[in-house]
Amino acid sequence: MKKDKKVIVDDKKNSILNKGISTTKGAIIIILVAGIAAGVILAYQNLWLPEEIQINKKEGFFLHLVSPKGGEELLIGKTYKIKWESRWLPKGSIKGVFIHLADPSNDYNIATAYNPSGEYTWKIPEDLRPGPHYQICIVAIMPEEILETLASPPDDCSELFAISDETADWQTYRNERHGFEIKYPNKWKIDENIVGAVFNWNGISFALSVNNYGDIGAWSGCKITSKEITVEDIKLYPIIYTFLEEKECPDSEEECNQLPLGNYHLIYSEFCVDRNNQYLGNYCLEGSGNFYYQFSFTCEGEEWKGREKMNKCSQLFDQILSTFRFLD
Repeated sequence: MKKDKKVIVDDKKNSILNKGISTTKGAIIIILVAGIAAGVILAYQNLWLPEEIQINKKEGFFLHLVSPKGGEELLIGKTYKIKWESRWLPKGSIKGVFIHLADPSNDYNIATAYNPSGEYTWKIPEDLRPGPHYQICIVAIMPEEILETLASPPDDCSELFAISDETADWQTYRNERHGFEIKYPNKWKIDENIVGAVFNWNGISFALSVNNYGDIGAWSGCKITSKEITVEDIKLYPIIYTFLEEKECPDSEEECNQLPLGNYHLIYSEFCVDRNNQYLGNYCLEGSGNFYYQFSFTCEGEEWKGREKMNKCSQLFDQILSTFRFLD
């Protein structure tokens, strides 16, 4: 019977690895082979979808919620950007995300966004209960054939954050004639008139009126475009009219933004509705019988001097306007 030959690795004459290859070259070859193997394994783990897939690593994640991160205090009635990213997956494997809000006892669906990486504008609803233990979570929308290879679809959640209602103890002004209501701070005084109401307090005046004619453009001062505000799902872009400190206003908004501001700021916005308060746009057709809702807000006095105070004035205007509601 023929005996099997033994290969003795330590025998230089018989060793396949050492035959005709120097020790240095052999070491280099081994290192290269090991590096290639490691690269193949890493690519397999990160680009394809084995059952042991690791989701949401801090580095090399598949799906990642960028904001909110957690630890913030978000305000009811305000609008925020929910942002997410996806990476290290084959192209087309994530079609979009389900976005939902969770607290210890409830789960609320916010939206379905068909975008692998992107953002969603979320206005916190007025009827949401304030609390300190909220999270935003996202779950990937994926093709069935890829989902079958996973224990669960990629997801990610923020850390805990709070949702507060700064207007919880505010008064509510209700106008049955025109069918709307709006909240205002407790200390403010209110004067009603035939077209709406005027609210006043400590150098601040807020006028809300319903008219069949629009802004006639008689405002003076430097024009600065404010950020977008959402009112009853209507997107508004208020204009801030402000004055400079000891200088005439330049024609350019860009120039105005570089100069010190004075102590008077007026913010104005309007939109058009029909007789049933159905939104028609920013402008009403002349003689159409439709109505403008008009909002003007002024902050005046030394305590409102400068750009920082102008921004504070704008934020207060946004906060009040975010409580505006049409009556059912």
